[in-house]
Parts: sequence; C-alpha cells; structure tokens
Amino acid sequence: MKLKFIFLFLFWISLAGATTTPRSRTSPLHKQQYFTTTTTRTTRKVHLPISISSSPALPKITTTTTQPEDNKDEAEGIDCANTDKPYASIVTSSLRAGGAGGKETQICLNRAMMEDLRTRGVRFHLFSENQDRETFERLRQLQPGDAPGGVMGLYHDYDEMVGFLRAMQRTHPNLIRLYSLGETLGRREIMAIQITCEPQRIHPGRPHVKYVANIHGDEAVGREVLLHFVQDLTTRYTQRERRVVHLLNSTEIWLVPSVNPDGFEAGTRNNAADRDLNRDYPDQYTGTPRCIQAETRAMMEWSLRGPGAPFSLSLALHGGDLVVNYPFDGNADFRSGRASLSQDDAEFKHLALAYAQLNSEIRDNPRFRPDGITNGAEWYVLNGGSQDWNYLEAGCLELTVELSHRKFPEDTSLSDYWSKNREALLRFAEQVHDHGIWGYISDSQTGRPVTAAHVYISERSRGLHSPVDKYYAAYRHYLLEGDYTVIASAEGYLTESKRVKVSRQGTHRIDFRLVKQPAPSPQGYFSANKRTVSRDKLIPPVCI
Repeated sequence: MKLKFIFLFLFWISLAGATTTPRSRTSPLHKQQYFTTTTTRTTRKVHLPISISSSPALPKITTTTTQPEDNKDEAEGIDCANTDKPYASIVTSSLRAGGAGGKETQICLNRAMMEDLRTRGVRFHLFSENQDRETFERLRQLQPGDAPGGVMGLYHDYDEMVGFLRAMQRTHPNLIRLYSLGETLGRREIMAIQITCEPQRIHPGRPHVKYVANIHGDEAVGREVLLHFVQDLTTRYTQRERRVVHLLNSTEIWLVPSVNPDGFEAGTRNNAADRDLNRDYPDQYTGTPRCIQAETRAMMEWSLRGPGAPFSLSLALHGGDLVVNYPFDGNADFRSGRASLSQDDAEFKHLALAYAQLNSEIRDNPRFRPDGITNGAEWYVLNGGSQDWNYLEAGCLELTVELSHRKFPEDTSLSDYWSKNREALLRFAEQVHDHGIWGYISDSQTGRPVTAAHVYISERSRGLHSPVDKYYAAYRHYLLEGDYTVIASAEGYLTESKRVKVSRQGTHRIDFRLVKQPAPSPQGYFSANKRTVSRDKLIPPVCI
C-alpha cells in the first residue's frame, strides 16, 4: 500500500507540470476538465487540460487539446472494479441518496464525473481504494441545492474556480459565455463570465452591468460570493423564476470573480509584483502612471473596448469592513475625512443606499451610521482607485462594497455571506432599468450608427459621460428624476441637445441624429472641456 501511495504522489508531481494550450484573449475559452487530489484549504488541487468527449450529465464538447493515449480510459469512462485509478470520497451531511446520508461515501470517478459533481456543489477528495459506481449514479441525479452548502462549501483555488466556470458554461451554453481578459504575471488568466439569454448574440440596447471581486488577493469573500451568484442565476433561470428570467432576458451581467488570482494563491493583498491593484489606475489628481500592472491594463481594456463594454453600472467587492463606498476616493489635497463629491452624487447615493438597505450587517454597522454608506475620501483618501477611473474615464457608475470585517474568514461562514448579499446583488443589476435614459445615436444623412459618440448632461459637464456601444451606437445613462438638458456629441459632428423630463420610475428612450460639420469647430465639448470618453483612449503600458 505504501508503494502505491508513493507511485500516486510521483504521478501527481509529474502531472502538475503539464502545460496548457494558449488561448485567445477575446474569444470564449476552450473548456478543460481535471482531477483533484484534495479539497482542504491548505492543500491545492491539480487540474489537467485534457479534452473530454462525453459526460453522463454534460453536453458533448470538442476542444483543440489532444487527448493523451494513456488517459483514454478515464475520458471515456472506466470500470473501477479491477483498476488502480483515482477514486473519490464524497463528504455529505444529508443526501437523499439511500444509505449516503451523514456518511463519507467512497466511489470511483473519472474526470468528467468529477466535474459534474463539482458543478452540482458536491464536495469530494481523491484517494486510492476500490469502490462501486452505483453511488455516483444516485448522486448524479441530485440538483445543486441538494448538496449541503452548494458551491459555497469551501474556498476555490484558481484551478477550481476555472473548472467550475467552465463546467457552468458547458451546462448552460444558452446563458453563459467565458472570456479571458488577459494573463497575470503568474500566468493565470483573468476570467470574465457573461450571463444573459443567448450570450452568443449581440442584443441592441440591452444594458450591461459588471461585478468584480478579489482585487486584493487576501479579500476572498467577494470571489466566492460571485461564484455562487453564477450558480444562483443559472439555477433560478432554469427553474423559470419570473424575476430572474426577466432580468437575464433584458440585461447582460458580467462577472470577474478574481482580478488578482496570483494574490489569492499567495494569500497576499498585492499582486505577484507586490503592487496594490487598487492604487494602480490613472487618477484625476495624480495623473497617468508611467506603467501599470497587467491586471490593471486588462481591466481597463475590457472596460473601454472589450466584450461587454460599455458598462452602465459596476460593483467592486472588497473585504475588511462593512460599508458601501461611492466616489470620489481621492481629493486635491489628499486628506482623509473630507468628502469629495461627484456631480452624480445623488445617483451614487441612491445606488449605495439600495445595496446597504438589503444587507442588515452593512446597514446597521455603527461605524457608518445611519445607513451604512460613505463617500470614499471622507472615509479615507486614496489615489489610483478603480471606482474613480471607471466613473471618469469609462462612463460607468461604480460602487465599492466591503463585505466582511475579516478578509479571509473561515470557509464555514461563506454560505452566510452569500445569503446576506444575495438579494442586494440581484437588486443592483435590476436598478439599471429603474432610472435614466437610453437610445441610439446615428448619422442624420446615412442613418448609420455614430459609434464614437457619447452622452452627458449639460448641467453636469464634469459628471458622467456615457459612451455608446461599438455596434449600434446604443447608450444608457443612469439618471434620477428631474428636468435635464441631454447632449449627444461626437468628433466631426455638431452637438445636439434635447430637453428631457425624467420620471421617478422607469427609463426613457431618447434618440439622436447628429449632423456632420464641414470643419472642426473651435467651440463645443472637445475644445471647451478638454475631455473625451472614447474606447480609443491610450492605456499605459504594462510595467516590466
């Protein structure tokens, strides 16, 4: 038996060095399946990029990766009775499968089966003992909610997170699409997941809302909460829950569970270059840095011109306190305790209050009375943060939510954090339909979309400037009740303004047809404001 375990350990070491096939930055990622050595927080799992042709519960897929000959039996399904293959111990507290409740059930798994179990939220680890497959066939019938804790059982390391997201894409191809936004210094991909009805199609006028987490590697709760959010949305949509069906049929939801996967794996706040990613963005007070980190550049490119851009609303999940923080984080004299308000302060506060009111721990935090929200600079000042840059440069209203006092709490508390934020996360996306204006901007002569245009409010010239999408020149501008002068502007065109009355509830469609000007005008937005919102902005190079 000892020799068997030594052999398995050496086999594990050899597999850990396997290389992966390079992937496109802008196209959906190829799926890959894996096997696992343990599920404890202190020991990592090993995942292999092996093509799987079939699975008992997952649709057939193909990849560009070649199946190694010696793994063919594991890909196609094996008979465990007389083979020395990976086996799994499934730990449950209450499963409906007969005889499995409250026990550690030992079964044989191939890699496709393991991914199926992980998709359904069943916790397991591998060992080498013979056991039958009948228990697995019963477990396979269980729905995700039947397994204790669902996906929230343990923290997911990088490979587990990627494996889970690929499994979700495979299970829900009509709802989910995966993208790689770029690579970190540690050669880990920054994964983005799109959730909407028919994600492979372009949906004109459908608003885009994004959620990002784990900007600081040691702030891990948001990462797990977003993974559960993926599972929750897809499960409720599949069950035809009216509220979620309406949301995903009318909204694109984008999630980046881990902006800083290197920091998470190392258990550190900063990235692999020891840089704080939430101090790395161009800033209105300190200017544009000479170079930025790979993670920052990936997020900037995505927000300006990547898949899903432009975004109307954004939520950045952090840890270390319980509060909802809104711009600005910085001020001119870099002094904490002094509020630094934007021209869209009313809209930011409205969004922040809506989130805080749905999380009792945030709402009742005595440090941020009476309502659990704060202006960033009034709390503590920082420059180079994500939310100020998103607002000023990407035309997106971003909030920062601190989810937990402890940055890396025990995994037994993850389900509780999820339940406390579940409704607030969903409500945040729904609010993009509650207030504001939207429409299309076209050329008055040709009728073609003016994809370099943007929209802003005349009374808030230094406030939110909403860019249009690159396909249909559709825009969306979050705006509370009131009377406004709305201006559409694009280089090479005369600006057009319309007087608009925004009601207390609902959005209003306002289209613009811009007239070309014969020559650049010395007056107007571009010369007077010296500020543009464009997907063609120059982004600093990555620090080497």
